[in-house]
Amino acid sequence: MLQYNLHFPTIISKHHDKEFANKVLPIAQNILNNNSHKNLSYESTYDQVESITKLKNYRWIDEKIISLANQYCKDNKYNTFPWGFDTNLFVSRMKKGDNHKLHDHPTSCLSGVVYLNTGGEKAQITFETEQIRQWTGFTPIEECLQNRKQITYEVEVGDILMWESWVLHYVPYFENIIRETLVFNVFPRVNYNVEG
Repeated sequence: MLQYNLHFPTIISKHHDKEFANKVLPIAQNILNNNSHKNLSYESTYDQVESITKLKNYRWIDEKIISLANQYCKDNKYNTFPWGFDTNLFVSRMKKGDNHKLHDHPTSCLSGVVYLNTGGEKAQITFETEQIRQWTGFTPIEECLQNRKQITYEVEVGDILMWESWVLHYVPYFENIIRETLVFNVFPRVNYNVEG
């Protein structure tokens, strides 16, 4: 008889805070209406310094994300950093037919998304793992935890997902009317005053 051990978990946290999402939504919509461009396959303020600065002016948004990141680390027995965390925040808007291809967030340690508006419907995000069967030809005859290649979350307004930034994920072709989100990356804050 073979003994099986499951290793290397992929941890995705889910938190729900509709009040926070509703408070962020008008800020995000204002920024999207005035500053976004379609730099991916949908509207986003990714890499737009002016928009990122506007979001950082709302310190309570930063504080909420950093609080969740600290909780994620505490719950999963990860160390935090001596000077704490910093964030990179941006907002996005998807419309029917948009998608976001498989990607990760390589310059941070945690990433996540706050669902602000889903047009009254549920939205989806899919997480994927790279497993040996992708190049050996293994095909599961029945999906289970041991052979699962991907998992799709159905989310609604107020849901906040967070994961380690190396985890591959994508947004399937979007069928809802609209999907507006606050996207965040969390990374160690740098202390430039350290001598050395």
